[in-house]
Amino acid sequence: MNQKALIIVVIILVVVFVCGVGVGTFGQCNPDDPGCKFDTSPPSWLSSLGGVFGGLQSLSDQDIQNPGCFVSTPTQRLVTLNQFTSCTLGIVASSSPVRSASLTLIQGLQAGITLNPLGESSLPVDTTLEPSDGNSNNGNEANVSLTIQKEGATLTLTCAAGTGSPSQCRIQFD
Repeated sequence: MNQKALIIVVIILVVVFVCGVGVGTFGQCNPDDPGCKFDTSPPSWLSSLGGVFGGLQSLSDQDIQNPGCFVSTPTQRLVTLNQFTSCTLGIVASSSPVRSASLTLIQGLQAGITLNPLGESSLPVDTTLEPSDGNSNNGNEANVSLTIQKEGATLTLTCAAGTGSPSQCRIQFD
């Protein structure tokens, strides 16, 4: 390809790019206009990527070792701890590349959560659960979502400040 043809191709590509950006920027209608057909949903090809690469699989009861402090019923999955005690749960390895668990403090004033992944590619998580006070800037959470890699992990739950009689913390797995 000679130099003149290359320059013409580059100029055409730049013009097409600039026109495409212009149409994308200025071609949208006002979303407040009732006649506007403004679509804010993600494109279908983006949603289908979750199926191709696999979404997060929730942690199952079979993934959790140490039935002494973990109790699963048809309606809820709980860890109940007396104040100033802790429980370590083993999370077994899985063929699923990534699993998730959401923990919520449903009784107690403060519980510690420590997740130590067994794989080399993950970092440990150390956080505190407290009842929600509407202030998300205090560094503590009413619930926390954990991501567990396929190699498994150890999860240590500690009741720092319980409530009730006896003084306990109850942490729910979702």
